[in-house]
Amino acid sequence: MTDIEHLRPLVDELLERSSVPRQTAGAELFAALNALEPVPRAAVATVHELIPWEHWHLMLGEDPLRCVAEDARALEWRLRRDLWADAHIGDDRPLFAHVIVYAAVEQVRGWGVSPCIRSVGGATTAWRNDPPLAAGIDLSRLTYPEHRHDAQATALRVERASELVEGRVPVRVQSPHLGHHAFDVAVSLRGMDNLLIDCAADAKAAHSLMAHVTEGLRRSHLWREEQGLLCGVPSPCGRYYALDWAFFHCARWPTPDARLTSLAQEWAYVSGQTSAGLGPRQYAEFVQPYNERLASLYPDGTVYYHGCECLDGKFDAIADLTSLRRIHVSPWSSVGRARERFGRDVVLEVHAHPTAAFFTHDRRSMREELRRLLDEAGDARLDLNLNDIHSINGNPARLREWTEAAIELSEAAGPR
Repeated sequence: MTDIEHLRPLVDELLERSSVPRQTAGAELFAALNALEPVPRAAVATVHELIPWEHWHLMLGEDPLRCVAEDARALEWRLRRDLWADAHIGDDRPLFAHVIVYAAVEQVRGWGVSPCIRSVGGATTAWRNDPPLAAGIDLSRLTYPEHRHDAQATALRVERASELVEGRVPVRVQSPHLGHHAFDVAVSLRGMDNLLIDCAADAKAAHSLMAHVTEGLRRSHLWREEQGLLCGVPSPCGRYYALDWAFFHCARWPTPDARLTSLAQEWAYVSGQTSAGLGPRQYAEFVQPYNERLASLYPDGTVYYHGCECLDGKFDAIADLTSLRRIHVSPWSSVGRARERFGRDVVLEVHAHPTAAFFTHDRRSMREELRRLLDEAGDARLDLNLNDIHSINGNPARLREWTEAAIELSEAAGPR
């Protein structure tokens, strides 16, 4: 059989599954929530995309891929994974009948120095960051990144994907970019220990590096806007906004046609997780102003702030971000504190503890955690999430068990 023949039944199933009413219901639930509209209950997202490949033999069998070409195998993997999840997990995230490819964007110049990650673990594959500015911050060594878009190569990628699915579902182009994480980039250049010490002992140098990195990221985003390389694709029906990197995400599509025209229409993913070692005052000085420079590119209420660390002491600073709409509330952050600070002005992306869900919780304690999270949230706008699943502990059935419990308890908790 050819690769196209192997993919054909998967496309058949994608078209069938994506057309059932619950897909539209899930899309509308998340879109309304992200628009700060009333919803009948908290939405539920069980994020299967980050489950490591090594675990998928429990769901898909040993060696599940049949295609030969690399691009066909990548597409087959995503289809098999997502179709299994839709059939066996049943959360509120919609399954859209489209294929996403990435624009052919090449970095022709970087930061002037290159971060180096070196293997030091032998068979254990441990890694160490060797930052190029470890000896000191020297802005004369730094440049701003520049990129080039090969429109012909992008068109060929679209043509090839369309060929693989025989033109039966639309192919959408997603544009890669440098992100919105200035402190994380600065850490890769300077080193985490060094930069944290700079924040305490050499504030001027730390600010100079943060300013340079932030300006480089800002220029990169403005270049994308100029080139029409904006991030976000419409659902096949044209009503919803889908993002390849934000697994939970669905929002109202902001334009009457199929293309975004400005950065203001995008959703931005802002974070500074490597600054977890900074206290609230240092965060407000060394991270927040630079995150704000990037968030200000998105003035229409489309900024998502991500932080797996405890953010309780930093909520006040984060609340000042222009157009903040969603905030990650990890198992290490307080849902009650987030509700007190943000009220109903943003969506709380509330996360259950994935390790507990698969390793220490029985069904009763799993439900108790979910009930506690909902109680602490009060009347806040929220979705319930099981994410960062790095091991399912040999128990794929727990994915559905958690999802069903979350939906049941969110229904009992009532409208938002």
